[in-house]
Amino acid sequence: MSEAENRVIGDLLRDIRLDMGMSQSQVAARCGVRQPFISKVEHGERELSAIEILPYAKALGISDERLYHEIRKALLANATRLRAAQEKA
Repeated sequence: MSEAENRVIGDLLRDIRLDMGMSQSQVAARCGVRQPFISKVEHGERELSAIEILPYAKALGISDERLYHEIRKALLANATRLRAAQEKA
């Protein structure tokens, strides 16, 4: 994925985490990783693999299907915004 797509996914994961009232440290502990890993993901500096998404979803208390759906929706919305901006230029 591109850096821009990683940022979109990171923003989504941060928003979900905050909606759940969780800290990065709490998500990290539930995923079995360190907090800086979560920070890098949320800032788009680290791409999540398909395998890493599963424990992330579980840590957030949502199904992996829902998380995949939300990621897909966010990426499609971002692509639509980019296309619209390019058409205006």
